[in-house]
Order: sequence, then structure tokens, then C-alpha cells
Amino acid sequence: MYDKIHHEGTSTAAMDRRLDVLQGRLKSMIELKTGWAEAHLMSRELQRLFRVHDVDATGTMSVDEFSKVLEKNNITDNEAEVESLFSRFDLNDNGLLTFSEFCDGLFGVKKSPLADPQCRAVVERLQIRLRKRAGSSMRGFSRTFRILSRKNPKNMLSKTDLEEGLNRIGCKIDPSEMTVIMTCFDRDGNGEVSLTEFLRAVRGPLNTRRKDMIYKAFQVLDKNADETITLSELADKYDTSKHPDVLSGKATEEDVLGLLCLAACRVYNEVSTWNCYE
Repeated sequence: MYDKIHHEGTSTAAMDRRLDVLQGRLKSMIELKTGWAEAHLMSRELQRLFRVHDVDATGTMSVDEFSKVLEKNNITDNEAEVESLFSRFDLNDNGLLTFSEFCDGLFGVKKSPLADPQCRAVVERLQIRLRKRAGSSMRGFSRTFRILSRKNPKNMLSKTDLEEGLNRIGCKIDPSEMTVIMTCFDRDGNGEVSLTEFLRAVRGPLNTRRKDMIYKAFQVLDKNADETITLSELADKYDTSKHPDVLSGKATEEDVLGLLCLAACRVYNEVSTWNCYE
């Protein structure tokens, strides 16, 4: 049963087609089990299946736990497919999925942007425009939106923020595309989208090797191992006294440290968390 979709290749488009097939298999299995019940009831039934494998009773699952459920139910045993499907729903990229996050997203109880083909198409077009922009980069893209979100204590972006940010970097999208983005990313229906989830969708997931390297660097900076980096911890590792702006008098050493922190994440009381660097 597994092998029918393994030969399609490893490109992003091919993998997306394979993941759509896997989602269809999962949905069909639960539809048959519940007799085509309402979406929230089918989500609850799938959550029950995942809960059986939740040995630590956390209500969350890692990639390994997710893989066991898919394999046991004859959905797939392909490692690349499992990791890609997990990543499609893990929008905050923290390596964990709550049962409701995945199951509600699968059945449309709540929006899961990358599980929606229409939203994926808009994101892909945005990625293409960004790559075509001379001198543009994902770092600059991220920084633009992080600056715009600083006024929001919950790290959220309004429709106006999104439009302003896209205009600033020359990646303006038409109103119909903006409607799709707001519909898919505004998962609470409050007119705002999560900065983290939006950037994660446009950037794409980090591969395991790169994430491991970043985490090792984070651990070097995080002296007290509390999963945060303060400006004082940065100052212990980075000598900003020779920075051109400091030497010219345009900025102080503290200013440069602040900008370094902002480049990775917006600053909350001069603290960056691990999520900022993922």
C-alpha cells in the first residue's frame, strides 16, 4: 500500500502531492470509522488514536510518535514522508505537534495553512517573487516583519502590517492572494496572523542538520541553560567595540548588541528565546 506513491520523486511539488495523498488516506480511514461524522467528531476520533501512543501523557507527539501511528495504521512507513507531513502541520517548528493541532488541521476544524493547496500556491508564488528580488534575502524579509510586529505584544501581524511589509521588500501581492493568506493564517478569526507561523511558512522548515547546528550555537550563548539569551550573555561572547558604527560614533556597543538580538528575534525585555532562532 505504501509504495504506490514512493516513485514520484523528491521535488517539493512531488512531495506535496504525496502528502496530499497521505492526508486523504488518514481522512478516509477516520471517515469510515465514524460513518462520515461531523469534522470535529472525526478530529476527536483521530486524536483518540494518537492518545493511545502518548506514553508520557503530554498530549503532544514527536516525529517518532507520529511515525508509529502512521505505520501502525498502514498510512506510510517512509521516513521522508513522515517528516514532511509532520512539518507541514508544525508551523511553530518546535518539533512537537499537539493532537488537536494536527487533527483539527487535517479535518478543517481549524485552518492549517500549509495543508491548504490554495494557500500553499500563494506562499510558493511569494517565495518565487522573493528569490527574484535583487539583493533580497530571507533574513531581510524576516527582519522587516519582525520590526512591524514590535508594536504587538503577542507577536502578531495585522493585514495592514502584512501589506506594508510586502510592499517594503517589493513583493506586493494582489487582493485575492491577501485574502487567501488572511483566511488561512488567521486561525483564531481575530484579524491577525502569527509572525512565527507566517515566516515559517515562507521560509520553509529547517532541515535536521541545520537546526542541530543552530541549536549548538544557541547553547554556547545560553550560559545558564535556561533556553533564553540575554544581552549580557551576548556581550560575553561578542566584542562589538570594533564594529564600524561603534568606531565611527554612530552607535554604542549596546546599540549593536541590541541590533544583533533583533536580527534573530524581536526583543522582549532584552531576551531572545530558542524559538526566535529556529
